[in-house]
Amino acid sequence: MTLPSNLDIAGWKTLEKLGFQQEKLIDDIAVRQAESAALFVAVFGTPEGQRVLEILKSNTLGRSPLPAHVGAQAPISLEQCVPFTIFRMGQNAVVEEIIRIIETAKRPPPKKRGK
Repeated sequence: MTLPSNLDIAGWKTLEKLGFQQEKLIDDIAVRQAESAALFVAVFGTPEGQRVLEILKSNTLGRSPLPAHVGAQAPISLEQCVPFTIFRMGQNAVVEEIIRIIETAKRPPPKKRGK
């Protein structure tokens, strides 16, 4: 019986095995993302879904992230303004993510590199 050499343990065999595992993991993630994207397109691809998306855009991206008091030049402290602005930016991020997922789903899948 021969013991494995350092090259066998930390060499090409190990790297190839890890590479295959990484490739499978990436493929699994890509499948899950494609399935999720297809759901978003199914929901927001209908006329009703498009209308809902337009409402979401109008209520989030179409509004200022600052409280209305700021625009009216009413006195407001930074401690009052910051939490509201962070909350509004979070709302915007959700709608932007929906839009990004839909746009990504409409693009053709990327070609695999190196094969």
